[in-house]
Amino acid sequence: MDWQQLGLKVGLEIHWGLNTEKKLFCSCPNTLINRQADKLIERYLRPAVGELGGIDEAAKAEALKGKKIIYEFFDDANCLVEIDEEPPHSPNKHALESSFLIAEMLNAKIVDEIHVMRKTIIDGSNVSGFQRTMLIAMDGFVKTSFGNVGISSICLEEDSSRIIDSKKNIFRLDRLGMPEVEITTTPDIHTPEQALEAAEKIGMILLSSGKVKTGLGVVRQDVNVSIKDGARTEIKHVQRLNWIPLVIEKEVERQLQLIKKGEKIENSVRVAKEDGSNVFLRPIAGSARMYPETDVMSILVDKKLIEKIKNNLPETIDVKLEKMKKVLPNDVAEQLSKSEKLFLFEKIVSEVKADPTIVASTLVYTLKDIKRKGVDVDSIEDKQFIDLFKMLKDDKIAKEAIPQILEKLNDKKVEDVVSELGLLKITRKELEKIVDDLINENRNKIDKNAYGLIMGLVMKKVRGRIDGSVVDEVVKDKLKNMA
Repeated sequence: MDWQQLGLKVGLEIHWGLNTEKKLFCSCPNTLINRQADKLIERYLRPAVGELGGIDEAAKAEALKGKKIIYEFFDDANCLVEIDEEPPHSPNKHALESSFLIAEMLNAKIVDEIHVMRKTIIDGSNVSGFQRTMLIAMDGFVKTSFGNVGISSICLEEDSSRIIDSKKNIFRLDRLGMPEVEITTTPDIHTPEQALEAAEKIGMILLSSGKVKTGLGVVRQDVNVSIKDGARTEIKHVQRLNWIPLVIEKEVERQLQLIKKGEKIENSVRVAKEDGSNVFLRPIAGSARMYPETDVMSILVDKKLIEKIKNNLPETIDVKLEKMKKVLPNDVAEQLSKSEKLFLFEKIVSEVKADPTIVASTLVYTLKDIKRKGVDVDSIEDKQFIDLFKMLKDDKIAKEAIPQILEKLNDKKVEDVVSELGLLKITRKELEKIVDDLINENRNKIDKNAYGLIMGLVMKKVRGRIDGSVVDEVVKDKLKNMA
């Protein structure tokens, strides 16, 4: 397609969860819960008049459905704030500082004063019928090979409840109130390829900040598409980056078909499907849905804090990659740069002074291997990795023991697992005695294949307790001395 002739305009909205201990407006933990709820709460939601006296069209359409919403409440993960029975607390300090850092990395201008706003949403995802959001910065940009893409706004907002059963309208309150940043670009993206590159670049910068969550479900991408003689369509839930070009192409095709038929195209919100097509969700929201949050004081931005953040911006991942290639094999460096374990790698190498290649190989390949065996590698804590490499650095374990230890860790201490498995490293002198004993026990079997025989017997006895290269060297020396 000739995108220029079609007048293609694309804007992105990227929502990414922040890695704080607590939620945005209360002290509940910023973590998901996967068990039976302690309580069920039922609500009906209806639209409210906005600040300018109007009711949002999207809210009107949702209200006509007359849905009863059921919320799953957890005593240890929810509070009265989430069920709208208590005013919100002051915004989480760490979430604010994280959003300032991200704004600086996106070359945006941070506002002087922050005002919390209510955004009307009555689809059930927010108990109160609105989402709290605050403008943090404006007028940023990211560089792409097609030219700069503007960042019109960076907002800090509370995440919504997560849908558990769409037919029964059941939502879970564990996610409600988790802090997330919303990055909105200007509509100056003019090809599907540029849209993908811009999304990748924004994602890389967010990951580089070290302030966002990693893993499944922590990022959501919405794509706004319009063409000449068409209309603006907001396509929600574009779950994977590589969907973006196809979603844009399919929406352009849909609008072209409607234009060809002479049908009027309305601005709308639609939901992406896996094949790149989309389905109607609701009318597009307007300004009537926004009004001030009167329960939260405005926040004056600390200029000294911003200056401190500006002077201590972290390296971006693409810069880190070039540095890693100087100390790691290129393939390992590439894999690590795309891994959520990148910052853990840096911490281990910096604090423990462990061998970078062994650390990287473990975090990239060993974890992948043992995950295939059914090991829950995501439950292994950073401290356990640090303790593991401390033992390796202190010569208490051999690198060959690492997979065995990781497979058995669960919630145990590394030292305890090493002891249980009998993997404390042996000395070269102890190894030499083992080799001598095995040679003496098998003298009548030793022939021209002696190396394979003795090596196999020794490794069976000492595997994981000393480096294989040392075993190889000692066995060869001992057999050579016999000749």
